[in-house]
Order: sequence, then C-alpha cells, then structure tokens
Amino acid sequence: MVNNISQNNINSRFFLPQSTVKSIAGGEKNVYLSSNPPQDSVEISQQNKKQKKGLVGWIIGASAATLVGVTAILSIVSPKLFSKNITKLKAYFEKQADKALSNSRTKKFYTKAKDVTDWTLRKFDFANTINNLKDIGYARLCKSKIFGGEKSFLVKTNRKITDFFNGIAKSTVYRTYHRTNSKYNHLIDAIKAHKSSFSPSDWAKIEKNITELQNSVNNGFSDIAIANRIREQKAIMEGLDEKVLSETKNLFARKNYSGRSIREGASHVDKNLRFFSQEIIAADKQRYGKSVEELKKVISNQDEKAPGKLQELLGRLEGKLPKDEYDLILKKANDAEKSMNKAMHNETEKYFDKHRDLSLGSAPTDIVTIVGSSVIAGAVIARAKDKDERISKTLTKGIPIIGTIGTSLLLSANMVAGSKAIVYSGIAGLAISKIGGLIDFARHKSYEKKLNKAQQKA
Repeated sequence: MVNNISQNNINSRFFLPQSTVKSIAGGEKNVYLSSNPPQDSVEISQQNKKQKKGLVGWIIGASAATLVGVTAILSIVSPKLFSKNITKLKAYFEKQADKALSNSRTKKFYTKAKDVTDWTLRKFDFANTINNLKDIGYARLCKSKIFGGEKSFLVKTNRKITDFFNGIAKSTVYRTYHRTNSKYNHLIDAIKAHKSSFSPSDWAKIEKNITELQNSVNNGFSDIAIANRIREQKAIMEGLDEKVLSETKNLFARKNYSGRSIREGASHVDKNLRFFSQEIIAADKQRYGKSVEELKKVISNQDEKAPGKLQELLGRLEGKLPKDEYDLILKKANDAEKSMNKAMHNETEKYFDKHRDLSLGSAPTDIVTIVGSSVIAGAVIARAKDKDERISKTLTKGIPIIGTIGTSLLLSANMVAGSKAIVYSGIAGLAISKIGGLIDFARHKSYEKKLNKAQQKA
C-alpha cells in the first residue's frame, strides 16, 4: 500500500500512467510488473528526460526571477530619477566635506564619496548618449545608398513607425488635458448649482469670473493650443542628431589629445562624458516649461498679489456658501488643479523627453529589438524535436519573450517611466511564462488521462 501511494505521487508529478511502473521499496532496483517491460523502460527514460527538462525549466525560471530582481534594482537608477538622486547625494557629500576638518579622515571620506558619485553620474549619462548614437547610427544606415537613400523603403517604414509611437505618446498628453478640462467643467457646474444662493449683482460678478476661468483654460490647454506647443517642441528637436554627433566627434577629436599622454587623454574623456542630447536642449526645455507654467499661473496662482482666475472665483464663494458646500467645491477645485499639474508634467517632462528620443530614431530600433526577440523565440521553437515539444516551448518560452518586449514597448509608447517599464515588463514576462506553464501542464495531464483510458479499454 505504501509503495502504491509513493508511486502514485511519482506518477502524478511526472505525468506517467499509474499502471505503467511500480517500484519496490528497500533500495532494490525497479522491478517491472507490466506485461511489456521494454515499453516501460522507454517510458522511464522519457521520465528522466522530463526530469532534466524540469530542472532546466526551473533554472530558466530562477534566472528570469533574478533578472526581474536586478531590473527592479536598476529601476532605482533610471536616467531621470538616478540623475536627480545622485546629484543630491553628491551635493550632500560635498557639504559634509566642507564641514569636516582639513586633512581629517572624515573629510577624505566625503571627498572620495563625492568623486565616486560624480564619476558614476558621468558614466550613466554617457550610457544614454551611447543609446542615442545607436539610434542615430541605425537611421543613418537606413538612409545610406546601400538601402536606396532618403526615399528607401526602410526610411519610409522608420518614419511610419516613429509617427505611430509619437501618435500614441501625443494622445496621452491630449487625454490628460481632456481630463483636466472635464474636471474644470464639473467644478463650474457645481458652482452654477448654487446660483440661487446669491443676489443678482453678486452672481453677475461670479459669472464674469467663471467666463474668465473658462477662457484661460481654453487659451492654455485647448487642443489647438497643445498642438501649437507640440510643433514648438518639434522645432527644438530639429537637427538634434547632427548636434549629438558633433559633440561626440569633438570629445574624441585629435586636437584634444595632441601633446598629451594616454593617461591625460583618458582623463579628458572621462571628465567630459555627458548626456549630450539632454544637455544640448536643456535651456530650450527649461524655457518651454516656464512658458507652460505661466499659462497655469493665469488659471491658478496662490500669490495674493496676483491671484489666478480660480482663486478669484473661490474668493467670491468663500463665506457666502455653507461651509460643507464650499468645502465640496474647494475639493473639486483642488482635483482640477492636480489634474492640470499632471497634464503639464506629461507635456513638459515625459513627452518632451520622449519626443527627443523619437526625433533621434528610438522607435525603429525598438521595433528591431522586438523583431530580433521574435527571431530568437522562433529559433528556440524550431529546435523542438516534435510537435508536442514545439507547443511546450511556444507556451513557456516563445510567447513570454515576445510578451515581455511587447509590454516594454507599449509602456514606453505610453510614456510610462523607464524604471517602471522595466519592472512591469519583467513581471509581465514572468506572468505570461507562468500561465503558459500551467496551460502546458494541463495539456499534458489531459493527454495522460486520454492515454490511461485507452490503455484501460485495451
């Protein structure tokens, strides 16, 4: 009885029919009680192979889990977040070094720590430049005479891919502003519901404020206004690829190294590793952000000397309505302002940076990445020995590879922060792999049940 229970557990784990093999306890070799020992021997061999495949699967799964863990850690050092935090850390170390006594161990420690953070920041910034150069290089290759020049199929395809990704990113900007406009409309409707609480003269003043608020919102954040600002962004990005190449060539120009030793030349390169594309348009980005901020101040500004239209309107309502009613209106006003801040951040930060990368050719190389991943997945599946193994590899390896990259691209196109995109796409890949594994497991169990029934009938 003990042997049967033990064998049932083994069979259920490795998908073998319970009637196929029985094991004798006590360390003896397996005794085949089936009427067809050679077939059983084959099945045991298959069982061993499945055990090995299971081990490989666990290794792959553990590797994937490790990858997600590493990418989660790397997410902390995403370009924008990393640069911001490491700069703060560098300033802190510098401040502590200045406070410390001259030639003290503390001063030496903080000075060294500042140098390390500065070195790390430069390397990370230049990694972004390398990524830009990769995109620019691919775009230049597609425009070369080898592929037909400026009017080649590849160039046209790249342009369509870029327009597609840019369209998705732009729609996110428009969508968040539409949400903001909707919140302001709900706020105004809530205020108008209290018309009867005011005298005709007071309400006339409130209506004037409402009209001014609506006009300010429309002037700053209507579809036409947004489209005009996006065209301004496009003008800023014009010729950026040439400028990045020029900065890179200048970094490695021979004139910078003539008369210098190898150590001095290496030191020059190390001190000038920067995120060129970000640096080149930094002043334009700052100016652009300020212009959008000025539009916001017309709508909402807490400065008592120059209050925004929203504050003027709320000032006419405060003290004239019951406190609970006024608090509800104030809550709607705060919600509308938060939505506006988010929409502005999407436009001036997320989309601006996305627009920069797209103008350098990031979208086509992303597609090349997913195509390459699909080829890898296809190669893995093609190595399968039979139809059953092909299905298993498709479910557990092929689809997860494509799913991971596809998720990353989708998140990127929707301007989800790079750090989050890495983590989310990794989690998505693991989830798809797990689901595929469960489907594959259920498929094998179903097959084994059918096989058992067929053997019982025989």
